[in-house]
Amino acid sequence: MAITRTLIDTTVIGDKRMHIFRVIDTSYATGGISMTAALCGMSALDVLIPIPAGAVPTWSCVWDYTNNKILVYTTADGAEVVAVVDLTTGPIYAIVIGS
Repeated sequence: MAITRTLIDTTVIGDKRMHIFRVIDTSYATGGISMTAALCGMSALDVLIPIPAGAVPTWSCVWDYTNNKILVYTTADGAEVVAVVDLTTGPIYAIVIGS
């Protein structure tokens, strides 16, 4: 599985940091894309907002707060995307706020 997390922008809001990442997964694993605080360059995540983009508007994304993962679902039937699906045609942007 090849996941890339590219930092697009960063800013400070009060005592919190906000990063925007472009996330690409060439072989999605059932159960989601790991987005831990450490992977985001932070010590704690408060909020992660995943936004599907690109050529595949038939996906929706949610953040599994308990497991720190982005889960991708098909909008046609609401089922999680099957394992090994290549998500490169529709990257996911993630707005991450934490410390």
